[in-house]
Amino acid sequence: MPTPYARLAEVAEKLSQHSSRLEKLRILASFFASLEKDEVAPAVRLLLGGKLTNAPLEVGWTTLKNLASKSQTTLVSSPLTISEVLEALQRVAALHGEGSRKKKEALLLGLFSRASDREVRYLARSILGEMRTGVNEGLMVEAIARAFRAKPENVRLAHALLSDLSEVADMLARKGRLPEAKIRLFTPIKPMLAESAASIEEALQGEVALEYKYDGARVQIHKRRNKVKIFSRRLRELSLEEVRSTIAQLEAEQLVVEGEVIALDRDGKPLPFQDIMRAFAMDKEVKPALRLFLFDILHINGTDLLNIAYKERWAKLEEIASREILASRQVVSDDVAEAKRFYEEALSEGHEGVVVKKLDAEYEPGKRSRAWLKVKPFVTLDLAVIAAEWGHGKRRGWLSNLHLAVRDDATERFVMVGKTFKGLSEAMLEEITRELLKHKIAQEGNVVRVTPTLVVEVAFDEVQRSPRYESGFALRFARVKRLRRDKGVEEVDTLSTLREIYERQLRRKGRL
Repeated sequence: MPTPYARLAEVAEKLSQHSSRLEKLRILASFFASLEKDEVAPAVRLLLGGKLTNAPLEVGWTTLKNLASKSQTTLVSSPLTISEVLEALQRVAALHGEGSRKKKEALLLGLFSRASDREVRYLARSILGEMRTGVNEGLMVEAIARAFRAKPENVRLAHALLSDLSEVADMLARKGRLPEAKIRLFTPIKPMLAESAASIEEALQGEVALEYKYDGARVQIHKRRNKVKIFSRRLRELSLEEVRSTIAQLEAEQLVVEGEVIALDRDGKPLPFQDIMRAFAMDKEVKPALRLFLFDILHINGTDLLNIAYKERWAKLEEIASREILASRQVVSDDVAEAKRFYEEALSEGHEGVVVKKLDAEYEPGKRSRAWLKVKPFVTLDLAVIAAEWGHGKRRGWLSNLHLAVRDDATERFVMVGKTFKGLSEAMLEEITRELLKHKIAQEGNVVRVTPTLVVEVAFDEVQRSPRYESGFALRFARVKRLRRDKGVEEVDTLSTLREIYERQLRRKGRL
């Protein structure tokens, strides 16, 4: 019998009321195990929020608020079911062109009119991608594994390879097994990510490979004969003809490779990251030169390379790629002085720093690993914007003072670590204001509170203890380095990382 959507809304409310991770896990696993097989995937999507449908819904907070105020529950109507809700949202996403806005609103009003107040609340939150239940993908992976008696590490790997947790859950529910742990050509996999190190000395543990850390856009490229698809760090398809033509020339029938795309000025110097993201959307005639540097190979001619050592993957990459598109010079060394010289060269050529990689490291999809360590001249964190304040004077009309947050990895909530208005150009202020107003939740005086969607990279001088913020920490002299359009809020740095930086500072200084 179809499960009413009211049960999902009830589960979401229970999840929001519990801070215990174990209790959330128990609630979710029990709920999934109780569903019909074909309801599991829709339930996963609705509870996670975010990417509910293959196409964007293009429905904002203001529209949902107006629809919710208009709706009145119809007592004679049949209750909404979980599958019915997702199918209706898919119909909303499919509407385009003239008159589509009114049609979308009519479909949503039809849903809201059959829903209770609680159901309306969680319907809106699913659509906005802000469930506020404290459940992220990591916890969802564990709940799916427990519900269907699978190993969490296997579910995690399947998710990283398919990049769609609902598909993984659907296969477990319907077939009782996971898909084969192999790369599917043209299905992007979640990238392996690097941790930060404070210095070359810290990063150099034995013989390692050092490569330039470019201030560019990371890409994953899939090739089968003449067909080439390029995906961003966030697994969205990109249209970059220069990259496509370069990869098409490589002598391999099938490939999955990773690299960095940077933009160059007329003198061949690298342009800032925001210029690269802007270049992606520009007409070819005015676009700055884009250059691809490859740094890893994950698949070649039917064979996955995830489980072989990095030095072997690099050797295979050298066999098929010319020196011009390999990731700059690579230095293999255990000598601190040589590594420092290479690091200084990277900085002098306009790059961010270096990435230090263990030679025997396997590729770990979707994981942030200390097998790769990035070293930059200043410490930065990727933070979520959870609110902003209207500016005054020259900044009147723009949301300026940003409220910054890390993700608390214990509760999956965003907790504040400070505010800043420094480092923001007029172009950035315009873009930030436009983006934040799309995700406005409420306004309290001068402060606009938003659903966390925007990620900014923030430099700072020091982490300090602070009772002022829920995180218990504050960033000293925080300033925005750039907007991270290539990152989602699930990738922002965690409270644990902030604590580690604080502890590292204390090791260099005395304690009271």
